[in-house]
Amino acid sequence: MKITRAQFGIALAALLLGATACQTAQHSAAFIPRQAGAPAIAPSVAPSSPSAPIASAETPAPEVHLQTEPESDPVADLVAQVEKEYQAGQDNYRAGHLEAAKQNFDNAFNILLSSSLDLHSDPRLQQEFDRVLDGVNGLEIQALQEGDGFNEQKSEPAPIDEANDVTYPVDPSIKAKAEAEIRGTHSDLPLMMTDPVASYINYFSNRGRGTLEHALERSGQYREMIQRVLKEEGVPQDLIYLAQAESGFHPLALSHAGARGIWQFMASRAPG
Repeated sequence: MKITRAQFGIALAALLLGATACQTAQHSAAFIPRQAGAPAIAPSVAPSSPSAPIASAETPAPEVHLQTEPESDPVADLVAQVEKEYQAGQDNYRAGHLEAAKQNFDNAFNILLSSSLDLHSDPRLQQEFDRVLDGVNGLEIQALQEGDGFNEQKSEPAPIDEANDVTYPVDPSIKAKAEAEIRGTHSDLPLMMTDPVASYINYFSNRGRGTLEHALERSGQYREMIQRVLKEEGVPQDLIYLAQAESGFHPLALSHAGARGIWQFMASRAPG
């Protein structure tokens, strides 16, 4: 079919219009605004994780430091126990609880002396012992000056006072019998039979018999300890009978002169 010039022009115009419309549509689409609230399309990239980095074979392992407990010090532990009792004794003394204070001080000494550690093995032990001893002695002297020392119990009359106030006649038969007994008796001290001795024998055989018997009974509580200490100190064992005569082994004995205890010691006569 033969195409005329007019038909060819119309077809060409239509093609130009169609191409222009396609280009316009594509150009318009590039400038269409995104609707509000429409999600943006993120690029297809794997999100990074905030977790710890992956250790590689070249990364060194962290060092682990184990805490070790300090080595114990038996001497320091012992001194701490003694100091605790000593301080408790001072607190009780200041509060007026004298018996409790005395018990605390006794505990402090017992902890030191009953320990398996030798006091001479470490200067800290000897220093603590001397410090506690000086402190307790100072408080004891102060308590004695103010009253009956650490004893809150009522004092008992010392038997020596009653014996000194009584004069018994010398019985010749008793004196002769005592002289015979002396010749067959071994003693750490020299035994002499005199009239004053015979007078005391007469007294303790009669009026003072109960005092003598009660003292012998009480001596059982202290005899073993006293004899052991006398032996350790190298003094005559028969000195134990001094306590028999002075106090009757009564720990709360108090004489007219102010002497106290089993041995009737007086603070004013203590060596300086």
